[in-house]
Amino acid sequence: MKIVLITSSFYPDRGGVETHVEAVARQLTGSGHEVVILVRHSKRPARLTHGGAQVLRLPVGRLALRSWLLTHRRLLAAADVFHSHDYFLLQLQRLYPNKRFVHTFHGYEGYPIQKEAIIIRRVINETVNASVAVGAFIEQWYGTKCDLVTYGGIDPVKLPAQAPVWDMMYYGRFEPDTGIREYLKAFALVLETKPTYRILLVGSGSLGSAVRRLQAQYPNQVEVMGTMPHAEVLELLNQSRIACVSGYLAILEAAYSGKIIVSNYNTPIKRDYLDCHPLAKSLNIGGTPKELAAGMLKPKRATDTAEAWARRQTWAHLSNQYLQLYQSGGNHVRTTTQ
Repeated sequence: MKIVLITSSFYPDRGGVETHVEAVARQLTGSGHEVVILVRHSKRPARLTHGGAQVLRLPVGRLALRSWLLTHRRLLAAADVFHSHDYFLLQLQRLYPNKRFVHTFHGYEGYPIQKEAIIIRRVINETVNASVAVGAFIEQWYGTKCDLVTYGGIDPVKLPAQAPVWDMMYYGRFEPDTGIREYLKAFALVLETKPTYRILLVGSGSLGSAVRRLQAQYPNQVEVMGTMPHAEVLELLNQSRIACVSGYLAILEAAYSGKIIVSNYNTPIKRDYLDCHPLAKSLNIGGTPKELAAGMLKPKRATDTAEAWARRQTWAHLSNQYLQLYQSGGNHVRTTTQ
């Protein structure tokens, strides 16, 4: 098949959507499919090849975009399916009304959710032939009944077990929406009770100064490392006892590694984001620093059931589910989420 993936952001930018699209493209090209990735306008190079997929960056402005679509009409007309990720191009649907369109809804725009965002998502859901929700909370909050609910994927590479170097590890962006403030306060509470605990934080962001303040307060217990290649992050995770993560991909990776998981919510939608997760009963979920600290000091242990579920959620499995949606003859046919 010739598959056109459309996304708001892509490599070398990093995030959940970028990782998702990159991994799915790699699986599809590895299975012999031809993949073209259209990326919303940015300052990145206009054209490159990444992992066997051709990457084209769209221009800024409605007229420039229309001209670009017409210039590349031969490439686009050859596509069997257009699969958009959050960024939906209505112009493509108008140009190729008989093509198959699939859309994946990733995450949410912030809280509180604006009515306009709900309307836009519902319109997209009615427009496309099939839709995917990254998390069951999307259907609940946006009212978009999707054909598939997913929680992302992993590359199933099991690292040899190691004795923990750190008791707790946080990795991700140092930004308010990640709950990093609550985690930092929880770490301070834990260290008051367990001063021998060692904590590792990996990442960067606007709240880096708050992270460094905690490190200055507890220089022998808290270590901070900057953003690094993901493979190196997973090696550090393998040396940690507790994973303090709240995003779906990070939760999946931690469960696959058999880690205790402490997850934070700071809005009602983020609470449902976590409560709707298939592993919710295995997570230590907290909304305040005190609740998070309790989960760190007396956590629910990782279970074989959670690890077994995580082992099934590979990028290859998700790509096969996408192919089922691409090849399905009808509109909105619910597929398995197992």
